[in-house]
Amino acid sequence: MTIREIEERFCIPAEKLKRYESEGLIIGKELEDGTKDYNEDQVRDLGAVCIFTEAGFTCGEIRQYFALGGTKEGAAGQVRLLRKKRGELLEKIHCEQKLLDKIDYIIREKRKGDF
Repeated sequence: MTIREIEERFCIPAEKLKRYESEGLIIGKELEDGTKDYNEDQVRDLGAVCIFTEAGFTCGEIRQYFALGGTKEGAAGQVRLLRKKRGELLEKIHCEQKLLDKIDYIIREKRKGDF
């Protein structure tokens, strides 16, 4: 699948794909005409890269995740990385919830006229 095909099928801008390629997060096979071709495994990995970047993974963390794959021990390492990031995301959610609670408090107090 070419960058153009991926862009059209998954609505991922070509610039983003090229950036992932330049950062070594995905690697396509270069064709004779200079375009890149991605097999099904690489397209699946691209989906993971998109999720990971949205979740706040650094490029280094994404590379580490893929480097760990291939063995049972590696899969366990991948799960550890995912759980660590999940914990970080959960902590961010809790912090945001605390802010929402504070705003809700101010709203309640304003309605009462006590603020």
